[in-house]
Amino acid sequence: MDTRTVIIVMLAQVSLLGVLALVFGARQRGTRAVSAWGAGLFLVGAGYAGLAMRDVLPALLSITVVNTLLMAASLLFYRSVRIFMGRPVHDPLGVAALAATAVLLFVFSEISPNLQVRILVVSAIGAALFARNAMELRSDVPREVQPSHRFMQGVYWIVSALLLARFAATLLQPGTSLMDPSASESAFFLGVLLVATAGTFGNFWIEAQHLHLELARQAARDSLTGILNRGAFFDALEREMARARRGGGVLSVAMFDLDHFKRINDAHGHPAGDEVLRRVAASMEASIRQPDILGRYGGEEFALLMPDTDADMAMSVAERIRAKVQSKGVEWKGQRLSVAVSGGVAAFPGNGMTADGIVATADAALYDAKHAGRNRVLRSAGRAVTPDSPNGMHARS
Repeated sequence: MDTRTVIIVMLAQVSLLGVLALVFGARQRGTRAVSAWGAGLFLVGAGYAGLAMRDVLPALLSITVVNTLLMAASLLFYRSVRIFMGRPVHDPLGVAALAATAVLLFVFSEISPNLQVRILVVSAIGAALFARNAMELRSDVPREVQPSHRFMQGVYWIVSALLLARFAATLLQPGTSLMDPSASESAFFLGVLLVATAGTFGNFWIEAQHLHLELARQAARDSLTGILNRGAFFDALEREMARARRGGGVLSVAMFDLDHFKRINDAHGHPAGDEVLRRVAASMEASIRQPDILGRYGGEEFALLMPDTDADMAMSVAERIRAKVQSKGVEWKGQRLSVAVSGGVAAFPGNGMTADGIVATADAALYDAKHAGRNRVLRSAGRAVTPDSPNGMHARS
């Protein structure tokens, strides 16, 4: 198969992949990265259409413009990577490399024509840009999306290797025309076609894993306050208790409940109550330590998991939170609403051996704090309370 035929096959396949990526990006929210990849594939298709017209179109178009388009595609691929990584997409280095490529191509096609130098320039700069894409994906990412990132990283390294192989082959055996039948050129273009297909799959895979991760994150969060919901909090508590059992460690749980929350709703309406819940959750988050985990247990009740923390330290943390909530209050329509919380603390293993048990024990201590006058934190008196015991999980305000 001659080189021109291979290029035409590439043009059809790459254009189809570009359409697929752009349609997906247009129909799905939050998929700008796939759209950038699709736009890059269209530039590749346009570039190879121009290559297929070599010796038909003027050299300025079929050499300088076409190869500049191909190089510009690598910048769009880089943009796609940056979007996936959540980083700024401006790329002065890439733009400078693109400009340098265009100038060199013009010089060695219009002023001092030299096919070998042009191939060396495009291959060397392209290899560097694709290697940059691969290294960009090497950064730490959540474990859930690592497989797709590693796959796409491999695709970029393969493209870079193909370009370096072409660079070496050109040094060893310069050609007289790009369209001359050549096994090495045909192999190169077929290799590019394969990695374009693999790269499209890789981009869809990355997008799917990121979307799945975001959905899982949303499912674990309380929609009003943004902190963990009850189910996610219990999952975290179960994991930390299992770790503490294996290592003979400790942990503590604090339960908090807003005092007289019903009065706020009755006097100012439920929107005011929602604002209080949001502000209290934000105040609590600002007061906890790095390893601590805060969740909304339900209604106006919050739960705090403190790994590797004994009861004395947990009381100190819980008291700091109580004081912070009371001191801040909440501004609502020009007036300051007084807000206070009561809290109860229980520690593992002394106050419970299961997640339900330790939460029930902390909840019972919270109930004692309510009865003792509210706006205070009490620790468990040393007994474990089961969730269905008379002292567990009381309703209060």
